[in-house]
Amino acid sequence: MGILFLILAIVFFVLWTKEKKSSKEKSDQMEDSLSKANKRLEELSKYQQILDVETWCKNLQSDAELEAMKTRSLAESAAKEMRSSAQSDAEKMRSSAKLDADEMRSAARASRDAAKQVKALTDSLLREDKKLKLFVMGDMNDDPMDESMQTLGARKYVSGMKANQFYNPWWEILEDKGVGTLLYRGKWNLFDQIVLSRPVVKAKKGLRYDHSEVFIRDYLIQQDGKYKGAPLRTHGGRVWLNGYSDHLPTIVYLKK
Repeated sequence: MGILFLILAIVFFVLWTKEKKSSKEKSDQMEDSLSKANKRLEELSKYQQILDVETWCKNLQSDAELEAMKTRSLAESAAKEMRSSAQSDAEKMRSSAKLDADEMRSAARASRDAAKQVKALTDSLLREDKKLKLFVMGDMNDDPMDESMQTLGARKYVSGMKANQFYNPWWEILEDKGVGTLLYRGKWNLFDQIVLSRPVVKAKKGLRYDHSEVFIRDYLIQQDGKYKGAPLRTHGGRVWLNGYSDHLPTIVYLKK
């Protein structure tokens, strides 16, 4: 009986030892598998992070490309509008310049025709009386050196004047002294002229020419604002300026 019990104990011990060994091996195998699985998960996690970064970069690149396309589209649209606007402005300027040129030619023809009529009248008067002291005055809408005044026979200097010509003292005042009666776009003009026949200038007795001037006084000049330095006009557009005129007066002094 004792021997049987001993044998059974030995068998049980052997089986228990094998089972324990087998369990340990299985445990080791499981730990190894878990370790490998964890490493694999770490690798997959890193790979996923890489994939996420790549995806983010691709999305960022796609957004950048989209923004670049939008920017190019806006730039092209803006450039197109600018070209169109520039072409339109250029066309308007050409059209305006053509209209201005046409108006200037038309005004020049009108001034020349008017000067011819006045010249015909003064020639007729001077033929009847060569010593006639004759004055032609007004807003000529031209400067002393312009064609219309040459048509009238108004000369810059007294010397060399012919019997049917006129002395125009305003020519020298504007051209040599830079004094005018109206200011337009920063340039002085002298439209308001009084021209004198030769007998007024050459007379030995009676009334004769002494000198002339553009009458300039501070109260006649705009002191501030848009028209500063120009003649003080009565109004600018719809704004009442309480002035006198946009032209300064001219005076011829005679002596006896």
